Amino acid sequence: MLAAADPHDDPAPLRARISGQEGRIAEVQARLRRQVLNLEAEDLPPQTRQRVVGRIAELEEELARAQASLKRLRGQAATAPPDTATVRELLATFPIRGADLRDLRKDDLRDLFTSLDLLVHYDHKHHKAQIGVGDPHDHRDPVATQVSAG
Repeated sequence: MLAAADPHDDPAPLRARISGQEGRIAEVQARLRRQVLNLEAEDLPPQTRQRVVGRIAELEEELARAQASLKRLRGQAATAPPDTATVRELLATFPIRGADLRDLRKDDLRDLFTSLDLLVHYDHKHHKAQIGVGDPHDHRDPVATQVSAG
């Protein structure tokens, strides 16, 4: 029987924990299928049959726990912010606009920043921009993380 691991003790990223849990479920399902096949043997003594029935019940409980754990992990993954590697990969796919942004009309630029949920404040005196990133899923007043760029 696999040892039950506390998910909070595992430092692995959430995706790796989900993958591991899916593997554990597949393993328990395979073990359960083998026990059911053992139960179908006609020459099985009654004591062995009872042990197999008990083992099937244990495996079904283990499977239910593993599936509940996987459901919790998937729920966490749905609400968890992406990890750094994922963000880096996604940012690498963004088109680089650089100088093109200067060519946009102010209305178009404002629309672009609004669609990205960016809050930009430019200090003309010091030639610095403060960029705030809002959370599109947070419907409260936007609390922005301020980044200063010179």
